[in-house]
Amino acid sequence: MRVLLKSPGVWQAGEQCWCRGCAIIEGKLLRDADLLKRIDQLRTTEQAVEFARSAGGFFAFIRLFPSGDACAVVDCGRSIPLFFCRHSGELTVGDSARTLASRLGEREPDPLAKAEFMLMCCVSGNDTLHPEVKQLRAGEMLLHRAADNEAEIERFFRYRQVREPEHTRAELLDYGRAVISEAVVNLARYADGRTIVVPLSGGMDSTMLLAVLARSGYPRLAAYTYGRPQSSEMRHSRSITAELGVPWHPVEY
Repeated sequence: MRVLLKSPGVWQAGEQCWCRGCAIIEGKLLRDADLLKRIDQLRTTEQAVEFARSAGGFFAFIRLFPSGDACAVVDCGRSIPLFFCRHSGELTVGDSARTLASRLGEREPDPLAKAEFMLMCCVSGNDTLHPEVKQLRAGEMLLHRAADNEAEIERFFRYRQVREPEHTRAELLDYGRAVISEAVVNLARYADGRTIVVPLSGGMDSTMLLAVLARSGYPRLAAYTYGRPQSSEMRHSRSITAELGVPWHPVEY
């Protein structure tokens, strides 16, 4: 597998691995050199699959193994996209579809992909506008076998709604609070003292997030809201931030 990065400066790079972002493993946040060191410890595709399944956060990594096999991984939200193609028979992975396409030469966009892009501003599935450049979707990894130079995509995460056993309202509320609290702890750990700015609307999601952050005691918070001065969202946001003691920045239009 060949690695071709358009923006190598934003990637952590070792001899045989590249990574970006941060991963949360067993409650520990790994980024930069720490994440690179952890990726470098992966010795097989099986270990890479297990790492991807167990890691939270937002990340992407490429690992060339001692055996000659290799993998490329994006997280379950595809926070950092990766693309791949075959160039002169060699599997090439990179962070820019345009960079890979330039190596393959000019081609007419795939008609179906072009129609999708015109209607939805994206191309569905693993396709891109270039018929020979493919993309990893959220929760996928590209596995390359050196023995036969074959590659396959493996999905390590799939969001499915599963009917859970019956729980009481109190149990569900406790579970929801625990999940939100853990997410906020991870957010605060990642922010590491930097200001967390919350786009605040009149909805429940952003209000809840700001309230939980304020209750957690995170030292540097701010919020902003855009809209007409007397709109319901502006009035709601002004009231909430005043009650929580969070600096608020209205963006009027």
